[in-house]
Amino acid sequence: MAGAALGGPMLVLAGFTVVTNLLMLVMPVYMTQVYDRILPTRSIETLAYLSLMAIAALMLFGLIETLRQTIARRLAARYELAVLPRLITAADDSAAAIDPGAAAKAMTVRRFLGSGAFVNLFDLPFVPLFLGLMFLAHPLLGWLTAAGMVVLVLVTVLNERLSARPGAEQARLQAAAGRSAQDVLSAQEDVRAMGMGEAMARRWRGQALDAALAGERAGAVNARFFGLTRFVRQALQTAALGLGAFLVIHGDMAASLIFAASIVSSRALLPIEQVVGAWKAIAEARRAQGDVGAALALADAADAARGRVELPAPAGHLSARHLRLQLGATPDAPVLVDDVTLAVRPGELAVIVGASGSGKSSLIRLLAGAASPTSGEVRLDGFRLSDWPARTRGRATGYMAQQTVLFEGTVADNIARFDREAGDEAVVDAARRAEAHGFIATLPNGYNTRIGPGGVRLSGGQVQRLALARALYGHPVVLVLDEPNAHLDSFGEEALLKTLAAERARGRAIVVVTHRTNLLAIADSAWLMEGGRLTPMPMPMPMPGAQGRRAQVHPIATALSNG
Repeated sequence: MAGAALGGPMLVLAGFTVVTNLLMLVMPVYMTQVYDRILPTRSIETLAYLSLMAIAALMLFGLIETLRQTIARRLAARYELAVLPRLITAADDSAAAIDPGAAAKAMTVRRFLGSGAFVNLFDLPFVPLFLGLMFLAHPLLGWLTAAGMVVLVLVTVLNERLSARPGAEQARLQAAAGRSAQDVLSAQEDVRAMGMGEAMARRWRGQALDAALAGERAGAVNARFFGLTRFVRQALQTAALGLGAFLVIHGDMAASLIFAASIVSSRALLPIEQVVGAWKAIAEARRAQGDVGAALALADAADAARGRVELPAPAGHLSARHLRLQLGATPDAPVLVDDVTLAVRPGELAVIVGASGSGKSSLIRLLAGAASPTSGEVRLDGFRLSDWPARTRGRATGYMAQQTVLFEGTVADNIARFDREAGDEAVVDAARRAEAHGFIATLPNGYNTRIGPGGVRLSGGQVQRLALARALYGHPVVLVLDEPNAHLDSFGEEALLKTLAAERARGRAIVVVTHRTNLLAIADSAWLMEGGRLTPMPMPMPMPGAQGRRAQVHPIATALSNG
């Protein structure tokens, strides 16, 4: 898709490059004409006309160079518009497993496409043209220029090999330093409250210094080779002048070709010099495009594997068979979820409890399609999650992560999942069912209140209420909730119990992870997670007069209290 979007601008850029390289011959042609025609005839009129023609050609050259840069910027914008939406939409595809850093790498490619270094690459194919002109001037000049090109190519290859490792190390360390800075900026209150500012600054400073030292090593390699390249090109240009003079003295070449040959020789070597000077940017863009291409290939493969059969709207039968999630490919890598099998039907509420680190959140992410298992499968209405189009699966699933993230925008935007077609009634309905409508009314602008950077700060409980409303938006048939009551007070938890009971009555299949045992009172099945494994727990009989609620003291609660 990106190739199709860039094909037109690429052809136009190539066409302008042909013209601009031909116009590069204006100066050597002008110089030879001055020596061969103007000086012998002493014709001022001819000199004036020839000079005007040369100036007009050079003006056209400058105009085309401006157009080349403009086309490169527009091509970069086209690339961004073609690739980033695909990566963003593919990020919610459980079958694609897109690299989280693919979008940042696409921006690296985008910056390179809009740079002069990218435009200069189009000049490389014209190097043989200028080399051929040197051979026409005299074979010795041609061989001298060819030798210089071989030297520059060898310098480029050595530059790539010697700078690859320090360049990759610099990128890794810069990324680590960037993450540390972002961690501090995203948790300013924690840092301020615990007086961690100086320590975190010292930590970042150390990482930034390591990155700077690695950058210095990589830059030193590039600088040395760039200096060597400049020396080689200037030395060859000087050698071309000297050799030309020698050939003129011996009567083997016209005197007018001395300086013209020097200019053409320099022009033949210039693109190679520019490539060496911009090699770091070229290498980074090439690596980034490789990763972006791999991410797009995964997305395309997922689409192809899914096929084009339109599946009916899911009813909400959620099942998992032999799920396993392991961090790493080595046999001793940590296993977060180990051979889990689970089934929840519409109108059922399954509660999963367990100690911290037992694998509950990892399991919830797999059930919601937020992560892909190492082995095993999750199915919705009998079909694998990867068989469903991401949009269809997303609308059928209400997911609430343990670490709730609300995006910059209005309250209504976040509840509606930033759906442009969302109606006000659907947004308010989701908020009412999540028992969030009341506190939203107290916000400065109600549903139009902006949250995120520069917006209203919400409490943990309010954030969870909005996240639950977002999960309920659109009446999804499956609800997968991770610690939905973690920041709720007793009133909020009572409201949550009411909401879940109502959603179960509407036929939703619900899976909830919790540390608290109050949700067990309305559960249809209960599970204990230990060491990544899921164990079913017996359910007690409802207490008389409990109106359908189960006993508050549950075997799982006893198991948790015993460690």
